[in-house]
Amino acid sequence: MFGGVSLSCEAGTFALIDDDILYLKGDKAVRGEFEAAGWPPFRPFGPEGSAMGYFAVPGELLDEPAALQPWVNRAVAAARRSGSGSRRR
Repeated sequence: MFGGVSLSCEAGTFALIDDDILYLKGDKAVRGEFEAAGWPPFRPFGPEGSAMGYFAVPGELLDEPAALQPWVNRAVAAARRSGSGSRRR
């Protein structure tokens, strides 16, 4: 897949870590919020490559769990909406 780490829960993959940067999942419902906050998209093939639906978390936010939590909640909700989570049978 790629040389990073994916973070998943029952809803599916909600975050990636690549090159020591945390990226949270964003979909049509929340993409605008990530963009408005100035979070750049994950571009695994360089600046000219296609953007994926994950957005870079500013480093200073990693030291503020209470401020980060609402963003993580948005990412988990985006993962849930994508329908890629685990399915119990």
